[in-house]
Amino acid sequence: MVKKVTVEKRKLILFYASVVLMFMTSMNKVLVPNAIFDDLQSELGISGQMLAAMGAGFMYTYAISQLALGLLSSKFGGVRILLFAAAIFAVGSVVFPFLNSPELMVAARTLTGLGAGTAFIAVAKLVDDLFKKNFSTL
Repeated sequence: MVKKVTVEKRKLILFYASVVLMFMTSMNKVLVPNAIFDDLQSELGISGQMLAAMGAGFMYTYAISQLALGLLSSKFGGVRILLFAAAIFAVGSVVFPFLNSPELMVAARTLTGLGAGTAFIAVAKLVDDLFKKNFSTL
């Protein structure tokens, strides 16, 4: 006999998955650059200017994507945008360690920033959708 998953359970599972995604994007935003930049400089000979470009690529697209895709999140809903964001973030995060070209690394970090910024907005919209009833009076 197959149990039906209730709508509330689906919402809860989706909420927990989005919390995990936000944890991953936060780690990628804060910890990853600090942990690998010394290794990139010593092993691959990447200049400080190129490392700054990697960080800037991530943060600028992180900020711009929140503005641009916030409107789409309202139009299409948080879940669709969250799935898009998770896919973009995953591609950038998985591809980055396999690259040897600094320019491609900047592109991968930019892609990761796009996914992370989009995920932030999508999770905010998702939380708004999930907890509409009396959320501010809890």
